[in-house]
Formats: sequence, structure tokens, C-alpha cells
Amino acid sequence: RTIGFVPIPADPSATGVLPVVRTALGDFCSAAPQAAGICTSLKAKLSAAADAFGRGQRDAAAGTLRAFEQELASPAAGTLGSGVAAALKIDADQILRRL
Repeated sequence: RTIGFVPIPADPSATGVLPVVRTALGDFCSAAPQAAGICTSLKAKLSAAADAFGRGQRDAAAGTLRAFEQELASPAAGTLGSGVAAALKIDADQILRRL
């Protein structure tokens, strides 16, 4: 089973899924040098969400993940490819549901 393109990790909690999504984003971005700008921004959002989780600030993490989803819906996300952007949005939705 997968979440988007990402296999469900052994720890299906939000904090367990987030690192897997960060790795998948890194892999997608490595394969799409034309998407360097949006990749930098998306990676920063996932890092900020992880930091917020680490501080126990679930509302802040959720807000950052919603911003991540909004960016995936932007025209700039087209440089990742629509399938990748859609899969990453599914992944972010799964994290938000686990909060």
C-alpha cells in the first residue's frame, strides 16, 4: 500500500509519515532540475512542519502543511509534473488527517 507514491511507513502517525514524504520530495526534485525554485520552497515548508511537530505545535504544523498543499496547486508546481504534485498533495492530506 502507498500514500500517493510513498509506501506507508511502519509508523503511520503524522510524525512517521512526514519524513517519508520529505524523502520522496527530495527524490522527485532531484529528477526535476527545472523545478529547483518550487522544490526549495516545498522543502522549506516540510522542514518547518517537522520543526513545529518537534515542538509539539500541531496547529502550526497543520498550517504549514496547508500552505504546502496550496503551493502544490500553484502554476509553479507544474514544473514538478501534475502527477507528482497530485501525489504530494495526497501525501500531505494523509499527514493532516493523522493530526
